[in-house]
Amino acid sequence: MSRFIIKKRGSGTLGRLIFISLITVLFFFKCLNFYSMINVGSYELPLTCVSTFFLTFTVLLIMLFSPRASSAVLATLYVIASVIMTVDLVYYSYMGKLPSFGLLRMAWQIGNVKGSVQDLISWRHILMLIDLPLWFIYAVNRSHFDKIRKKEIKGKIQPIVSFSVSALCAVAVGVCLIFTPFQAAFISSEFLCFHANDFRATYFPRRSGNVDKTQYIQEAETDNPYFGIAEGRNVFIIQVEALQDFVIDAEYLGAPLTPTMNEMIQNDSFYFENYYYQIGGGNTSDAEFAVNNSLFGPTDAAGYVKYTTNNFNGLPWILRDEGYSTSTVFHAYYEEFWNRNLAYPAQGFDNFISLEDFDDTIESRTLGISDRSFFNQSLDIIKTFKEPFYSFMITLSSHHPFGIPHEDRYVDEDNMTPDLYTLYVQSIKYFDTVLGEFIEGLKDAGLYENSIFVIYGDHYALTNSDEDNRARVEALIGRDYDMFERFSVPLIIHIPGLGEAQTLDTVGGHIDVLPTLLCLLGLENDKAVMFGHNLLNPDRESICYEQVHLEDGSFITNDVFFMNTANGINSVAYTKNGASEDISIYDPIVKKARKTLEDCRLLLDENDVLIK
Repeated sequence: MSRFIIKKRGSGTLGRLIFISLITVLFFFKCLNFYSMINVGSYELPLTCVSTFFLTFTVLLIMLFSPRASSAVLATLYVIASVIMTVDLVYYSYMGKLPSFGLLRMAWQIGNVKGSVQDLISWRHILMLIDLPLWFIYAVNRSHFDKIRKKEIKGKIQPIVSFSVSALCAVAVGVCLIFTPFQAAFISSEFLCFHANDFRATYFPRRSGNVDKTQYIQEAETDNPYFGIAEGRNVFIIQVEALQDFVIDAEYLGAPLTPTMNEMIQNDSFYFENYYYQIGGGNTSDAEFAVNNSLFGPTDAAGYVKYTTNNFNGLPWILRDEGYSTSTVFHAYYEEFWNRNLAYPAQGFDNFISLEDFDDTIESRTLGISDRSFFNQSLDIIKTFKEPFYSFMITLSSHHPFGIPHEDRYVDEDNMTPDLYTLYVQSIKYFDTVLGEFIEGLKDAGLYENSIFVIYGDHYALTNSDEDNRARVEALIGRDYDMFERFSVPLIIHIPGLGEAQTLDTVGGHIDVLPTLLCLLGLENDKAVMFGHNLLNPDRESICYEQVHLEDGSFITNDVFFMNTANGINSVAYTKNGASEDISIYDPIVKKARKTLEDCRLLLDENDVLIK
């Protein structure tokens, strides 16, 4: 009887060891693939060893208490880690950073943009998951697969093997710490550490202290030569999906891509050629949040989701106090997307015309309705408004993956490659065409001359990390498609009858639109803080603080594009002449950028942006 019991305890032990060893090896190579696809400098191997150490050490602890449970725990952790890494990589391929828990809480919205998500998935992403069905089959039919019961192995060998693997990984990391530039602080870039820290920061924030709001209070710039030149005019802000600055004045197949915007820039306009997008966790929705409020959107969620009912005094409220008849949002997508239908009342908007209010049967569509149908139907509504009014318009046709009605594609499909670059430039050409039609419609309705138009892109469309996109954009524009170009979106402020046209090199971003527009309208925001500055003030600091696609502390000036990282790994300062050698000289700016972003988040978290 005793001999039988020993055999039963020993049976399957070798099978478990083989299973654990195989999982460990697969996990190691998955991690190596993962880190090679994100920006960790040359530290893929050290971070892979760190991740593998965490896995094997956890299994070792389980073995000490329950050897039989070790295989199940390892398999569970392996599956969870594989899924997390895959989600991270798909998100990183477009956003350039790992997703936070706050953003993952909004994953229910993915179904609305599933076409874009599907287009981001590559074979290397699938590779991270391809073996999971096989492990599931093995788990369900384990009794048929686990035939290795011939050897009796003492139970202690399992912890010994796991300890050895863990020790080997720990030694590898130690060697890296001693003999390479890899620092212990870089371990926070390991994906498990990243998500653990992010979980703590999301659900147990450590923010404390008071914000000196006086540094973010701005008085009316009555001495500015442009103060009040658009006083009392209708306000049109047109946020163009994924409109990048490199398309302005570019030619494709012998024809200009943006003739309508080119003409605007050349007549009665201020064009800011060093304008960069600033978004939060809600991407497009946080671009509009920044533009209307001069506040940075949160990075762990969409502003409209996280601060739905906060108190604000952005542009809609200011114009309401000034006697504007209505502030209306036009966006031909589902009203609940990014929580817009619930958030807009707190933003001060009177009306929200969403997809549910448009006739979406007029033209075929891939995302919302086409821009032509959007502008035509919106114009019919705008004609009913009493002047002056505010119309905030959000376009869709140039949204990734850039689908527009087939009849409006100006390149013959038989002679084109349906890649993202070609589809993107077509979508921009299409938008520019229907923008011109919309302007003509406003002229016919007698609404053009008494209006001011603000046109900008919400964020980038084509990453410069894709070699094909990079080469084709560079061929289009005749210069490097560098980080400056990737983050640059156009800002055009068009004032019919202005009598001048200026192209300005002042650096700015989305949070600067509201102060600039208030100056032109002859107004001020005396009830809330603003983190932006008037772009038409020659004394303002020419700088743009970045977040979301870059770590806090990143910034852009006329000469420097500083990409910061939370732990210092692979931070770099790009200049017009290449990478800067000494990045420590930028420490004061990095510190100020971080402090500014933290102040804004603290005020928003405490619902304390009002000053009266």
